[in-house]
Amino acid sequence: MAAIANANELISFVKNIKSGIGFLKRPSGRLPDASKSELGDFLRTVQPVAHDSNGTLSLAVYENDDCRVAFQFDTREARDVEANILAQTAEMNQTEDADHKRVLMVFTRTNVSHAQTGKRSGELVEIETLNSRPLPIVYASRLAEERIRHEIADGDDNVYKKAFDVDVNVEMRAGKPIAYRLVAVHDVIDLPDEE
Repeated sequence: MAAIANANELISFVKNIKSGIGFLKRPSGRLPDASKSELGDFLRTVQPVAHDSNGTLSLAVYENDDCRVAFQFDTREARDVEANILAQTAEMNQTEDADHKRVLMVFTRTNVSHAQTGKRSGELVEIETLNSRPLPIVYASRLAEERIRHEIADGDDNVYKKAFDVDVNVEMRAGKPIAYRLVAVHDVIDLPDEE
């Protein structure tokens, strides 16, 4: 039975490689929902062939002299795949941003130490209208940071029972929010007690 399980795993492996390379061979081909790690695996597979002037790679699985799955690619195809992988990886690394004015922000984790302006602080905030999960905060303005620090360290009330009316810039990577850049604090609002 172990031999059958191993054969099935090998067939699955070759099918996955064949499918991924098939997507990536196309002009401007992209592998949908691929992680950077998966793209790195494909890159390591094709690079030796891409950098060989007359290379080919063939993968096949035979069972009882019967070919179950097979494919191959040559230097030209490997170079196309390599270029597409590098382009998709670069796209994944690109960050975008979007400005949002007067949104309500609440803290889910605070930190009393000062972060450098433009660097992520140790704090997490939630802005329900923009994203359902907490994200790190980056202070884009010294004035905004001072206002927040005052509320955290010197305020009379619990900072977790306050909402902040703020302007933020959402930093995005691969279409997903990864951090909020706090630009301005307009107001601090006491939240009603939950009963």
